Amino acid sequence: MKNGHERGIIITEHIALSGTAKLALAHEKELRSYYPAELVDTAISLSDQADTGKARLIAGKYPDTYIFTLGEKGFLAELWDMAESLSGGLDIDIKAIPLKQESVEVCEFLDEDPYRIDSTGSLLIITENTLELKKLLEDEGIKASVAGRLTDSKARILWNDGRARYLDKNRERD
Repeated sequence: MKNGHERGIIITEHIALSGTAKLALAHEKELRSYYPAELVDTAISLSDQADTGKARLIAGKYPDTYIFTLGEKGFLAELWDMAESLSGGLDIDIKAIPLKQESVEVCEFLDEDPYRIDSTGSLLIITENTLELKKLLEDEGIKASVAGRLTDSKARILWNDGRARYLDKNRERD
C-alpha cells in the first residue's frame, strides 16, 4: 500500500444503527412519551439496515483495500482498533461521519454517545481508490462517505470545525 496520505477512509451506510435500534426498543415507552411515534418506529427498525454483504463484495474487488466491520464496541473503539492494526494515524472529519438523526435524538434523550454504541451495519474501508470506490458503492445504492484518511504518523485526530481532538485508547474503550 502507498503512503498514508493516499489512503482514504470510507464509511458505509450510517454508524450507530444497531445500537440505536437496541436503545430505542429497550426504552420505547420513555421515547414515545417525548418523540413522535414515527421517529421511535424508525429508530427501532434501524437494525434492519445493518447489512454489509454487498458493500464488502464491491470493496473486496479492489487490491490494497482493507475492510473493517464496525460492531458492538462502537465507532470510536473500532476506529482505534483499525488504526492499530494498520500501524497508522488518522485524520477524520467528525462531520463527515454518517449518522442518522434518529440516532442523534435517541442518544441525546438517553445520554448516550452515538460514536460509542453498537455500529453493526457499517464498514470502515481503507483504500487508495477512494473516490472511485465511493462512486461505485453509491451507484449500487450503498451510502458511502469519505470521512478522512489514514496517515503515516501515529496521531489519531478527529477534526470538528477546525479543532482537533486526539483519540485516546483508554477513553475510546470505556
